[in-house]
Amino acid sequence: MSIRRLFGWVAILALVIALTTTHTIAFFPRGATTTTLTTTVHAVPLAATGGTVAGSGALDAEAIYAQVNPAVVTVINQQATAQRSGNSRRPAATATPGGSTTPGGSTKAPVDTGLGSGVIFDDQGDILTNNHVVEGATALSVELADGTRLDATLIGRDPSQDVAVVRIDPTKAPGIATLGDSGAVKPGQAVLAIGSPETLANTVTEGIVSAVNRQVDTYVGLIQTDTAINPGNSGGPLVNARGEVIGLNTLGLASQGDQGLNFAIPINTAKNVAQTLLAKGSNGAVVTTRAFLGVSSETLDNAVAQRVGVKATQGAYVSQVQSGTPADKGGVQKGDVITAVNGTTLTSRTTLGTVLNGLKPGDTATLTVDRNGSTQTLTVTLAERPANA
Repeated sequence: MSIRRLFGWVAILALVIALTTTHTIAFFPRGATTTTLTTTVHAVPLAATGGTVAGSGALDAEAIYAQVNPAVVTVINQQATAQRSGNSRRPAATATPGGSTTPGGSTKAPVDTGLGSGVIFDDQGDILTNNHVVEGATALSVELADGTRLDATLIGRDPSQDVAVVRIDPTKAPGIATLGDSGAVKPGQAVLAIGSPETLANTVTEGIVSAVNRQVDTYVGLIQTDTAINPGNSGGPLVNARGEVIGLNTLGLASQGDQGLNFAIPINTAKNVAQTLLAKGSNGAVVTTRAFLGVSSETLDNAVAQRVGVKATQGAYVSQVQSGTPADKGGVQKGDVITAVNGTTLTSRTTLGTVLNGLKPGDTATLTVDRNGSTQTLTVTLAERPANA
């Protein structure tokens, strides 16, 4: 055998050894079913890989679930039937059969039990969840991942942002989730949702981020995902590949016949609300943390610009200014186009509502305004969003 041929065989052998120590190789013998040769792949710690399986680029759902799940709870809302409203965004409820009889013989009204989800986020036993999960509760409790039932106290809630904070005994909290940065979330990122859909406690589902900065009804800046979310998931965490909570799952559009159109409140918004609720809230206080400017506006594009008769094609067209509001006091006029807030340019994705959502009542905002082709700078002090706004 020539030296050249010998080196060739050595090179081939080395390549086979390298492949079989790092990969799973499938063989397809003619006329037979697939035979798979599985070889050892050394796992890399989660922190070193950003939550991915070594060499695959896939989300390591099992490891992330094990990391986050201890901090995920089922939130149980009890309230008198007569208090419940037709709010379709509340989690599914199951009624306790019949009523209960007191020693005196009188009958109490049946009690509905509404189930939602939440996530423990600090060492004080504080839990982030949705406002619509806890709204109207006469009593609250939570169930931990191991089935332990604990009494819970409502610290405060903000209907304008659909965020609430609930507290349990911190000595009994089995885990604390790490909160991430929702400002860094990008479409296409793999995510997990953990919660209690349809009473199925601590269920995990997987998907991707479909889009960011979405608006549904009055809620802005939402993270859109195709991760399966059902009634009972509300308030549970949306988690990235590092095991960080990047959002609170809050609603889906499945009731309209759509599929895979689900939305989460960005965790940066939820964190800001939580800070205010912990500072101001007590005994379930309702606190409005959403900043209020006091204008009715439309996000500009070419079609809107042509219809309202302005040259600008990007920004927020002001169709109405409410009297006595921060906008009115700051000099904003009907027909203005707000092109930037605090230096952030407004676009079809970064809308006026999205930017205001990142500010708090009392903050000063600098508005860049196009008025009949002339650029002006106006300064306003934002107020609390009225309950009826």
